[in-house]
Amino acid sequence: MYKLIVVILTYNLEKYIREAINSVLNQKTSYQYKILIGDDCSSDGTQEILKEYAEKYPGKIEIRISDKNLGCLGNSNRLFDGLQCEYFSLLDGDDVWLDENHLQKQIDFLESHKEYSMCAANTQYLKDNKPAEFLIDKELLDKTYTFDDLIKNQIPYFHPSTTMFRNTIFINGLPECYKNAVDTFENCALRGDDFRRIQHLETGPVYIMSDLLSYYRIHENGIWQGTSDLKRNLEGTIEYNFLRKYYKNTQYFDFFNGYFSYMYKQLMKYLVLDQDIVNKYELNTKNNYLLTSLLTDIVEQNIPLNTTYYVNLTDRDNEVPLELKQILRNKLKRISILRKIYRKIITIKENTKQRKQDKLNNTVIDWSNLKNYKRNLKIQYKKSFNKKLNLRNPKTFSEKMFWLRLYDNTEEKTILSDKILVRDWIKNKIGDDFLIPLYGTYEKFDDIDFSILPNSFVIKTNHGSGTNILVKDKSKLDIDIARKTVNEWLNTDYSLFAGELQYKKIKPKILIEKYLDTIDDDIPDYKYFCFNGKPVYILYCCNRYKKEELDNSFFDLNWNNMKFNYSGNVYDKDDVPVPENFDKMNEIAELLCKNFKHVRVDLYNIKGKIYFGEMTFTSYAGLFHFTPAEWDDKLGNMLKL
Repeated sequence: MYKLIVVILTYNLEKYIREAINSVLNQKTSYQYKILIGDDCSSDGTQEILKEYAEKYPGKIEIRISDKNLGCLGNSNRLFDGLQCEYFSLLDGDDVWLDENHLQKQIDFLESHKEYSMCAANTQYLKDNKPAEFLIDKELLDKTYTFDDLIKNQIPYFHPSTTMFRNTIFINGLPECYKNAVDTFENCALRGDDFRRIQHLETGPVYIMSDLLSYYRIHENGIWQGTSDLKRNLEGTIEYNFLRKYYKNTQYFDFFNGYFSYMYKQLMKYLVLDQDIVNKYELNTKNNYLLTSLLTDIVEQNIPLNTTYYVNLTDRDNEVPLELKQILRNKLKRISILRKIYRKIITIKENTKQRKQDKLNNTVIDWSNLKNYKRNLKIQYKKSFNKKLNLRNPKTFSEKMFWLRLYDNTEEKTILSDKILVRDWIKNKIGDDFLIPLYGTYEKFDDIDFSILPNSFVIKTNHGSGTNILVKDKSKLDIDIARKTVNEWLNTDYSLFAGELQYKKIKPKILIEKYLDTIDDDIPDYKYFCFNGKPVYILYCCNRYKKEELDNSFFDLNWNNMKFNYSGNVYDKDDVPVPENFDKMNEIAELLCKNFKHVRVDLYNIKGKIYFGEMTFTSYAGLFHFTPAEWDDKLGNMLKL
C-alpha cells in the first residue's frame, strides 16, 4: 500500500495539464508516492500528453482513460473506489502546486498529529495567468477547525488543491451514496469537494497552514467558472437538499436544513422575481430536469423548510429587499400549491409503479420457449434486481453472467456440466487421481444392484444441482423412498428452473460415488471463481449439514478472508486454517479454467487429498445479491467479455 497517492482529474485540459503534472513530479519527499490520473474522455490532446507521461514514468504515474464521458462524479468515483493508500492529495488538471516541499510538510504534520483528518493551506487565484487575490484571509490561517466550526459557520473554505486527506473514507471501497448518485440529479451534490471535506471533518479536525501551496486557475472552460448564477444556485440547492437528507437523523440536521431552506427560497426568488435572470440563462433541458427532480424529491421527503433560519439569514445579509419580502411570501403560496400538485403526481406514479411491479412479480417465466429466451432473461433480471438488464454494455458481475447465458452457451459447457461426461475431460486434463471413485452409472434406478455396493456411498444424478442422497449405512436406506426421489429427479428438466441452457441437453442418468467420510460429517467446499482463464477468489463453504444456511465467505489465493458472499451467512472470522496442499489446489483450478471467460471450479479437500467436484458456468444463474453489495461491481470489473 502506498503512503500517498496524488489524484488528478482531467477533461480537455491540454493547455494546462503538463504544468499540473510537473508541479507534482517536482515534489521532494522522503517516501514513495503514486500519481493516479483519470481522464474523462477528453477530445483535445490531453490523452496523448497523459500517455507520454505514463510511458516516461512507469510505476510512478498510472492513467485511467475513459472511452466515454462519465461526468465529474463518475470520473472521480473510479479513482477513489478502494484507494489503497494512507493519505491522498488532489489536484485538478488546470491547477498547479507552488511549493516543492508541499507534500512533505503536510504528511509530516499528519504523521505527528494522528487525530487530524486533513491538513490544508492557502491558495491564490490565477486569473489570465496572473496571480490575483488569496482565497483565505491571513487571520484565519495557522488554525485548527472542527466539524462544530462548520456547523457554526466559522470555518473558511479551503481549496482541494492544498489539502491532504487521511484516507479513512475510501480505503475499504466507495461509499454507497457516491455510487447511487452517479446517474441521478444528485450527482452534482457529490461531484465536488464539499461532501468529501464534510465527511473527513466528521472523523477529525483540519489544520490550515499559512503556507501558499497552489494556484487556483480561473478560465472560461472551468467547470464552475463557466456556470451561470442560476445554475450555481440550483446545484447548490440540490447539494444541501442531499446533505439535509444524509444528516436527517443527526444533531446536524437543523444546520443543513436551514442552509437548504435559505438556498431553496433564493432559487424561488430567481424563478418568480428575477425574470431577467431566467430569460438570460434559460431553463434548458438539463436545468429543467434538475429543477423538476429537485422539486419532486422535496415533495417526496415532505420535510418542513426551516423558515426561521431563512429569515435570519436574509435579514442579516440583506439579500432580499424589504419591499420584496411580502411579494416573495405571496409567490411562495403558489409554490405550496405546486407541492400539493406534485404530491398527487407522485402518488399516481407510485401506484402505477406498484401495479407494474405486482404484475412483474406474478409473471411466470416459460423457459421452454427458447424464442423468448432473451426477453425471459430481462424479466428474470428485473424481478430479481428491480432494474433493467443492460446487455449492450454490462458492467456488474450479475449483468455479465446474464450476457454469458445469452451469448456464450456452447456444446462444451453442456458436456462439462454433465457430472458423468466431465470425468473423462478431467482425466485428460489432470489425471484420474483427483476424481471421486465411481461405483457405477445407470439409466434407471432399478438397474442398481445394491448388493455389490459398499456399505456407504452417494447416489447422484448427472444433470442437476443438489440431487444427492448420502448413504452412510445402506442397511438403513429406504429403497422405495430413494427410488421415488431419484425417479423424480430423472424426470425433471433443470434448465426450466432458472433458464440455464447448458443443462437442457444433458441426458439424465444416475451415478454412484464413494462417500467422502470426515470426522464431523462436514465436507468443506472450495469453489474457485475464475475470470478469463485465471482463478481469483475461492468461495469457502462450511457447516453444510449443520445449519439451515451455509456459512461461507470468499478468500483470495493467499487465503485472506475477503468477508463477502452472495448467499447464506458471511463467515467473517479469520480462524479458517489454510487447506493442506493449497498450492496444488490453486494449480488444479488454473489448469481447469483455461479458455473460459468465467467458470466456477469446485474442489474438495479431505485431509490434504484433493477431489474434483464440478464445473459450474452460471453460478446461482447470475442472480447475485452480494453482501456487501459493491462486490457485484468489483467482480464485474474483473470479468472481461
